[in-house]
Order: sequence, then structure tokens, then C-alpha cells
Amino acid sequence: MTISLTTTGADKVSIKLKDSWGLAAQAGFNYAISDSLGFHFMVSKMQLDTDAQVRVNGNSVQQVKVTIDPTVVMFGLRWSI
Repeated sequence: MTISLTTTGADKVSIKLKDSWGLAAQAGFNYAISDSLGFHFMVSKMQLDTDAQVRVNGNSVQQVKVTIDPTVVMFGLRWSI
């Protein structure tokens, strides 16, 4: 994946991320309010580590380690007819 950045000068700056795998844990539950109405709650925690190249005008100027550890929370409403 390559991310291009907007700069004020004439240089074109981008970050190229190496493909990688990571860990994920997920937990959640469904709760029925009635026969036709309910809600859902879920939390996910992910851990991704990868390498990135910072490029200026297509030339790699620096290699960096990147850690992406998002927590995702989801609520949902279920309605059956």
C-alpha cells in the first residue's frame, strides 16, 4: 500500500507500507429486547506491525517500523419482520 502526501514544495512524498499479518481478538453479544427487536455489541482489538519506506520523488529516504493497534467498537440494532 502506498500513501501519497500533499506537500507545499515541488517534492512528491509518499509512504509505502509492506504487506503484513497481525493478531485480532473479538468479543460481543446479541440481546433480544423482543421477538422482533434486539441489539448487538462487539469489541475488536487488532495488532499489526509492518515496515514502511518514506519516499521523496520516488527515492527511499528512510525505513521505519509502523505499529497499528486499533480498537473497534460496534453497536447494531436488529429488527426482524
